[in-house]
Amino acid sequence: MKLQSELNDERLTETIRRLMEENYDLGKLTRVKEITGGYCNKSYAVWMSADDHAHPYSLRLYNPNVIENEVLFEHALLNHLRSNEFTLAAAIVPCRNKARVVYTPPPENHRGKKRCGPYSSSLTGKTNTPGPP
Repeated sequence: MKLQSELNDERLTETIRRLMEENYDLGKLTRVKEITGGYCNKSYAVWMSADDHAHPYSLRLYNPNVIENEVLFEHALLNHLRSNEFTLAAAIVPCRNKARVVYTPPPENHRGKKRCGPYSSSLTGKTNTPGPP
């Protein structure tokens, strides 16, 4: 299946493909689309193909200036909400190595590390459409 990208940046598309396929057991990236409206971070709808089905996820690329403990607190809060049957909160998808955050090289115009983490599409309560992270 050919990768469909609605991004006008081949390098970013390839970075997202590698990040998703190398760090998560979710299949192959089949589609990526930017979710607009974020204030501080960048978010993308990504579709991963597994078992001949495309499954939607939301991927957040955190601003490099975000403090790691803030990201981990956000993830812990989302996991707490989900574990207490609050299904409108996004579910954090752990990496193959069980980590909740993947570190990528910084973008050209920033210093420091860039953090990212995928979220499941369950924020919208539907499994066939991605919701914002």
